[in-house]
This record gives sequence, C-alpha cells and structure tokens, in this order.
Amino acid sequence: MNIRNSKKYLVKALVLPLALQFAVANIFAQGTDKQAAKYEEKLARVNGIDLHYLDFGGNGTPLIFLQSFHGDAREWVDYDFVGLAPSFADKNRVLAVTRRGWGKSKEEGGARNLDVAVNGEDIVSLMNSLGLQKAVFLGRIPGNMDMTWLAEHHPERVAGLIYLGLPDIPLRDTTDQDIKKLDNALYTLACDLGPDSATKTQLRVDYVPHFIDDAARRMNTPALLFQMVGETERPSRRLGWFGGLMEEAKDPNFKICDAGATEYFIAVAKNAELQKKLREELIRLDRTMDYRNGFNRAFGSNLKIVTEPRSRAGLTSEEQFTKFWSDILLPFYVGEIRAFLAKIK
Repeated sequence: MNIRNSKKYLVKALVLPLALQFAVANIFAQGTDKQAAKYEEKLARVNGIDLHYLDFGGNGTPLIFLQSFHGDAREWVDYDFVGLAPSFADKNRVLAVTRRGWGKSKEEGGARNLDVAVNGEDIVSLMNSLGLQKAVFLGRIPGNMDMTWLAEHHPERVAGLIYLGLPDIPLRDTTDQDIKKLDNALYTLACDLGPDSATKTQLRVDYVPHFIDDAARRMNTPALLFQMVGETERPSRRLGWFGGLMEEAKDPNFKICDAGATEYFIAVAKNAELQKKLREELIRLDRTMDYRNGFNRAFGSNLKIVTEPRSRAGLTSEEQFTKFWSDILLPFYVGEIRAFLAKIK
C-alpha cells in the first residue's frame, strides 16, 4: 500500500453569535454518476478568521462533517468520500467544514492556532453564528479528535458522534531521539500539505482525550464507530507505515516529497540494527490498546461498533478503491448512519 500517493491511505480529521457570513456566488453540481450534489461554498467570520464550509441545505438535526488532514471540506462530496455528505440532506441540515490553516479557512496568529482545542472552539463559534444549538458530528483523523474534544468540553452542543476509525494515537512519552526523528519523518509524508506537513500534523497528534487516562470518565453521547475488517488485530499505524517504507527504500529510485526524509529512510533501510531498535520501540510505545479500551469503557452502552462488510486487502489502485467505495462502502455507510441518525433526538 503506497501511503504517499493516495490521500485515502495517508495520515489522513466560539463565541460570536452574530458572526458575519459570506456566501460564495458559485453553487457546485458534482458527485457520482448516481447522484449530483449541490452545495453552497460559504465563509463565516469566527474567532478572527474566515472559516470555510459547505452548506448542503436540508432540515432536521444538523450533521456536520469535519475535515481530515488533507484537502478541504470537499473531501466529503467531491473526492475521497464522494457523495457521502449530500446523502443526508433530505432529512438533516448538512454542513462540511474546512479547518483553519487549510484551504480557504484562513489561519491567523501562527501555527499555535492549529491545535485541537482551537479547532473545536471554531466549530462552536460556527454553530453559534448559524443558530445551531446541537449537532451530530462525523469525522476521521483528525476530525474525530475535534469532535471528541467537543464532546468532552461542550457536551451540551453534541447530539451524537460518528467515528470513521479511532482518533490518531500518539506514542507514549519518550526522550529517545531516534524515535523522535522517525516520527517527524513519517509526518512529512503528507505531501499535499507542502513543507508545513510535519508542523501541521504533529501539533495535533499529541492530543489525548481525558477518558483515555482517567478511568472514571464517561461519555454520555451516542456514538457510532466504523472500523475496517481486522482492524483490532492490526499493529499501530506507525509500525505499518515504517515497515512499508523500509521495503520501498530498498529501491534505488526511492524518493518522497521531502528530501531530508528521503535521505533518512534510505539510511535507516541500510541499518539493520537501527531498524530493529525502532520496531521494538514502536511496539513498546504504542497506545493502540489503551485507546481502544478507554474508548469502549468511556462510551459503554452509548457506543455502537460496525465493521465494513469486506476487507480492503488487494485494493492497490485508485480505480479499485473508487469502485469499492461507490459499490460497497458508500451504501453501507449511508445505511448505518441513517439508522444512527434516526435515533438521535
């Protein structure tokens, strides 16, 4: 699986009641062959920035899609998850938000404004500006970090949570410089983020929900978690990325978007002793089970877990995944999400 060339596999995620909103003139008609998706591109002035979002219209319980690490809010309609957001506009008020610092959501004040708490407060401010008291949130890395933060800090604004996989999982604290170099190099692989990829991603991946380390914490919010076939048996994401890169770095033509990271991975691929140490440390420092156990404990009976109907194994091209998405995953996700939303009051 090439984690550099497909966004689907990359590290891929408020207090102004009368914030000024600007509707962009163009209304886009895009989507799959099966349905056209209409939405308005808008900007809301929140917390000193212009926050970009897509408005699909609709009535009923608001459903807000939160952007992952790549692209912008259009990932939920025009690429990656083609057609997902507009599938619910018949019964819900549907929005999709681009986080600050990405796309047309203009960031001000420096990289410190890219952390989870700031992004969460942006969403609350957007809701205030639109007169939305509560909403159901849907996200994946790092959108599901933002919505978890919202549920822990503003539970009165959260009607439900829909997770496309667990939040990104930081390593246990370590002073080991070899591990720190590896982690930094891994986060340069978000090539579409340009030279700021490591900064933009690493500022967020240290986020740990309170309920992970506090066994007494409980989440009283209905939640739906989607997981891939065999996901509970898989090693940590970092270990998977590292193993794949060590194989690819053996190729004499190996090259990734960051020159320094390219040199780093080539050097590590030639150093069997360092490879062994890094693999052992990634296993020792992994918190995947801490997250999974804490997540299940905190949500308890409020959580429903569903597994995708078929494994993604063998999907090696963009074309294969696109067909798999449109024929199998999209109708599956829509059906499960509709059933979940029907129970939200």
